[in-house]
Amino acid sequence: MKNASLFLLLLFLCFNIKAQNVQFESYPVNETSYSALFPDDPGAFEVETSEDGLRVYVGGIIVQDIEYGLIMVAIEDAFVEADNEAVTGMMTSYLDYLRNTFEAIESKGYNTGLKSDSYPAAIGVSDEWKDTEDNKIVINAWCNKHILAVLYISAPNLPDNATQKKFLNGFRF
Repeated sequence: MKNASLFLLLLFLCFNIKAQNVQFESYPVNETSYSALFPDDPGAFEVETSEDGLRVYVGGIIVQDIEYGLIMVAIEDAFVEADNEAVTGMMTSYLDYLRNTFEAIESKGYNTGLKSDSYPAAIGVSDEWKDTEDNKIVINAWCNKHILAVLYISAPNLPDNATQKKFLNGFRF
């Protein structure tokens, strides 16, 4: 009986650990050469045109009440000659716009100068928000001077830090 109880306890722990370990796979952003890591297939991204004529791809998925989203803006060659300070300024301006769109009422403040492990030429900005419905939102923006990618996770209770990092750093140029 003691062995059976021990076996059941180990079995429970294995399933519990597996349930907390979110697996990510790379999914393409429509027919572009860009992709991002998601916990499940986000499907086709919606394509919109911004007021200034830029293509904007929007997509994501909700898994276990946690929203994993990506907003990708094709900024083309608008910032090719710009220095990192100008690109960071553009990124924080766009995140200010998104903060209003997400109805965020709290912000920790921008963390700038992030570097991408998978694409060293990209620069990044991160922040953490709280919205009017008490959701927590963590966000990373990445830019390579042609593409601006904003990845976010939104939920009342965010996943563990390793899961957040995997997703927020999972954009592939």
